[in-house]
Amino acid sequence: MLKIIDLISAICGSIFCIKSLKMFKYNRYNVLSICNLLFFLIQIVPMYLQIVFGVGSEINKRTTGLLYDALLDTKVDLIYCGFIVIVPIMLYYFSLKIPHVDHSKEFKTLFDRLKKNVYLKLLVFLGMFINVPFVLLSPNPTVYLDFARFLGSNDINNIEYLYYSQIVAKANIVAFFCIIFFYMLNNISSYNLSVAIALFLMTWINGKRTLILFALIGIIAIDLVVKKKETKKIIRKALLFLLLELAYFLIYRNITGKDSSSDFYSLYTLYFSRMANVKLSIYELLDNRNMLDYPFQTILYDLFWFVPRHIWQSKPYMYVKYHTAYAFNMKPLELPWNFQVNIWAEMISNMGFVAPFICVYVMYVIANKIEKSKNIFAYLFGMAFLCIYSMFGFEGIVSMLFSAMVFFILCEKFSNQRVR
Repeated sequence: MLKIIDLISAICGSIFCIKSLKMFKYNRYNVLSICNLLFFLIQIVPMYLQIVFGVGSEINKRTTGLLYDALLDTKVDLIYCGFIVIVPIMLYYFSLKIPHVDHSKEFKTLFDRLKKNVYLKLLVFLGMFINVPFVLLSPNPTVYLDFARFLGSNDINNIEYLYYSQIVAKANIVAFFCIIFFYMLNNISSYNLSVAIALFLMTWINGKRTLILFALIGIIAIDLVVKKKETKKIIRKALLFLLLELAYFLIYRNITGKDSSSDFYSLYTLYFSRMANVKLSIYELLDNRNMLDYPFQTILYDLFWFVPRHIWQSKPYMYVKYHTAYAFNMKPLELPWNFQVNIWAEMISNMGFVAPFICVYVMYVIANKIEKSKNIFAYLFGMAFLCIYSMFGFEGIVSMLFSAMVFFILCEKFSNQRVR
């Protein structure tokens, strides 16, 4: 009976995701339409797979803690069924309130001007490889000959790790944004080799699967929104990138040995799906133990992530730390690794069962603002923020995208006030 309810809920939610997909056909789509499609991929598709395959064989109490309990809990499952029906409906109907704005002219004007700036292109090109000199200047550059040498490390007494975490890791993030920007500025195919080499170096140093995934998603988004390439070509490239990501996932397992004993479906549940993580957030609301110390705790971190901890000593940690710690009845930072989370899991933990309603409305306000914005960077960073936050936690790149979006929205606001 429960599987029937799961199936009906998944189908109902899918209907409104398909409606969002049709908006692309009639050129009426906006950022919320994209978010609805992402919701389908990471929240509804996993439900279909669970109906067929159940819980992955490597997902158990020992390996995933309370995450395993959440996946098997009947009450949690029924609430999740309501979640995957309500959210797509809301995202679809709120998307209808936002007019489709064609930003192609603004893109063309902006990038025609930027492409003519030789110094800017050179600066961005060099920025793609900014991690290389910092690696060469490290106390022991030879450690970087090992793939992802510091992945999963948290040894604050190791000078090499401290240098990596404070300098090289940050240079890698700068290289990431330069890669995306350089690809955006150039239409010449020969430059793609430079982008590929920069991506390889960034991945070799960092090793994180999410970072390369962000880069590939960014390239597809540029092809779709900025370069306006044919839909068939974009689909072909997206499929190719999907195969590359899966290949990298397997290579990563072979090199690092991480998750090498897990079956692929279990890995899919933990890394590519967010159903288990949202269910854990729901499970926590029904549990006597609290994941967070107080409501809106990690939202405070999200808003003020840039404030140094030595100034704000009681500053919360990022949500993913509390989420993972709760699953194993531990304290934040006790584990050197984390589960994957997203906006839905975080908001439910912070605001309870009203979170989906508030969250969709806030997403609508942001989407409406950036779609109507005359500042193309506010639109770009805002779209990237909403889409990536729908899939991943508020950390690293997501926090930077949020800050960039707010910055350009404020720039536009102050600029309009001066004109008046």
